[in-house]
Amino acid sequence: MYGSQEMQQANDLIGKNITSTDANGNLASGVVSAASPGTSGAAVVRVGSDQVALSSISEVTAAGTATDPTGTTDTTGTTSTT
Repeated sequence: MYGSQEMQQANDLIGKNITSTDANGNLASGVVSAASPGTSGAAVVRVGSDQVALSSISEVTAAGTATDPTGTTDTTGTTSTT
């Protein structure tokens, strides 16, 4: 049951902007285009070509109003820092 609830949460993020932290501590933001079970069975979302674990998401905003990791508003859909 937990898995289906987690997948529903992931599906609800499709079309929304998220900010997340990768394994190296880098922040990235972008629009969620898909949701799927990850290799471990936990739900992940796709942002660009990246898979993002739900546990690494720190912010969710409506499409067109993303805040990039530097704190400025991004209306283009995708930003990242490297």
